[in-house]
Amino acid sequence: MHTGGGVPMHGLVSAPASHYEDNGRPEIPALWFMAKLYLLQDMQRDLPDSIPIDPFLASLMEGMSLAEDAVIKDSVDKMIDTALRKVYFGLYLSLQATIYGTYVAQSLITDIKALYQSMVDVSDISGLLEQIKHQVEYMPDISFDVVRTTALSGGACIAARCNLVLKAWSTDSAQKASTLMLPFQGSHLFGAELEEKLDKLFKEKKHSSSLKQPSSDKLPVNPKSPFCQPSKR
Repeated sequence: MHTGGGVPMHGLVSAPASHYEDNGRPEIPALWFMAKLYLLQDMQRDLPDSIPIDPFLASLMEGMSLAEDAVIKDSVDKMIDTALRKVYFGLYLSLQATIYGTYVAQSLITDIKALYQSMVDVSDISGLLEQIKHQVEYMPDISFDVVRTTALSGGACIAARCNLVLKAWSTDSAQKASTLMLPFQGSHLFGAELEEKLDKLFKEKKHSSSLKQPSSDKLPVNPKSPFCQPSKR
């Protein structure tokens, strides 16, 4: 029995959470099935891929297009926009699963109370126990999906912040892309690996600059020196 220090995290739960949070670049295709998995009567609608631009707003802004690719032209801004879409997607799925889980939990409580208070006939107990078993089996799956979708949103937030920070860094696109591949370590956006990488680049640049400077073992030339005067014939 666990007696303190927090509830231990099962490996089945910690693995997907670590994948989405540590990676910092979460992918969403595997979670699309959840969009229609947890549906209640007031949630029977398709999940939008993104929030579209309002036509009225587009008509007021010169050069604004309803096509988002035309509005967001900078490559880093596009990556930030993509990450924010993932945040929206993950939070929506997490909300769906949480509402569904609350509904199942409440139904489970009602059935257990009915069983405990002997409000059903003995002949119905077997069927009620089967219903309770079915409801209990739902709960770990729902919790697991909430962990995945919440971690997805967290990872997407990290990706958006990383891109936003890199936007102000005056370096080439290749350098920024390689920096985004660094794993998220929790203490900082990029962590110790970026510090080591930048330190290495600084040393290489310093070494390259020193090679271009004139060698110090050569004596300076003094034009007034008698050795530099033209010979008289």
